[in-house]
Amino acid sequence: MSLREGLNARPVLTYSVAGGIILAAALITIFESGFRDNSQIPGPISEGKSFYTDDLGKTFFTDAAGLVVPFEHDGKQAVAAVVVRCGDGPPEVQYIARYRRDALAEIEKLKAEKPPNLEGQLSRLSQEGMEVASPGGQRWVTTASPAASTIMAGKKCPDGKVPIEIMP
Repeated sequence: MSLREGLNARPVLTYSVAGGIILAAALITIFESGFRDNSQIPGPISEGKSFYTDDLGKTFFTDAAGLVVPFEHDGKQAVAAVVVRCGDGPPEVQYIARYRRDALAEIEKLKAEKPPNLEGQLSRLSQEGMEVASPGGQRWVTTASPAASTIMAGKKCPDGKVPIEIMP
C-alpha cells in the first residue's frame, strides 16, 4: 500500500496529524514573537529605535537604538527608558538606565583602541557597566546589585498582572 492510499484509508488520523502540525507551527510562531500575555498584542516594532528620557522618566522620546547613555538631548542629560503598558492604559516608564562613569571611560578607550574583540567588550559593558533607577532617579544602583532586580521588575498592574514592555 502506498503512502497516499494509507492516508486516504485513515482520514481521521490524517487530519489529526495535519492539524497537530499546523497547531505546533502556530504556537512556535506566537512564542517566538515574544508574547508574554495573550491579552496583549504588541504593536509594530520600529527597527533601530529605543526609548530615552531627559527628565528622569516623567516623559520619554525615541531615538536611534544603541546610543551610549547618558547623552545630551535638548541641553539635558538623556538616559535609556524601559517603557511598559498595563492593559489599555497609557505607556509609562518602568525604569531608567545609564552607563556608570567608569564604564563610559572604558567605552571611549575601547572605541579609540579598536581591539579585535570590540563587540564582545562592548556587550560585556552593556551588562556589567550599567546602573538603573526607578523613574525620578533618586537612587541609582548597579545592575549587579540585588536592588536592581526589584527596580527592573517594577510594580504590577492594578489588575495584578505584569506590565508588558513596549517597543518604539
